Amino acid sequence: MELTSFPSQEPSKSVRLVTRLTLLLFVGILAVTVLTGGIGARFLLVLLLLVLIATIPYLFQPKKYTIGPQGVTVVMTLISRTFPDIVSVERLADPARLKYRVFGIGGLFSIAGRFTTESRDRITAYLTDETQGNVVEIRRAGGQRVWISPQDPEGFVNTWRCRGTP
Repeated sequence: MELTSFPSQEPSKSVRLVTRLTLLLFVGILAVTVLTGGIGARFLLVLLLLVLIATIPYLFQPKKYTIGPQGVTVVMTLISRTFPDIVSVERLADPARLKYRVFGIGGLFSIAGRFTTESRDRITAYLTDETQGNVVEIRRAGGQRVWISPQDPEGFVNTWRCRGTP
């Protein structure tokens, strides 16, 4: 079977806002560090910490989603993660709100990691846009639920269905 790729959605307004505010905060922290202590060891330590805080979420930002013989693969800036044993793939018209971040990134460049919803469902998310109509849910054997946000959610679901699986 041939691989079919779908780019991720452009970041939602909330993801863009969190990213911009966080980066603006970083500039403010660096400015205060320079004004209060000059450029020295403390400045370099703060700079290193801020670069790490900004770089790690960027490296795990979803870039595209690929449908292949092994299942669905989420391709991030640094790594890829494949989800085999898929039971169903559906577009969510009105996804539940991700309420609690168990482990992951909550808006800096993307929304990625493990979350729970308001109804306490556990979700693994690789989203750039969590808004209504842009989320596709992948259900795996064993009950794991994975949310992704391809640029063409309906096309992604149709491509999955046309390959002869649920």
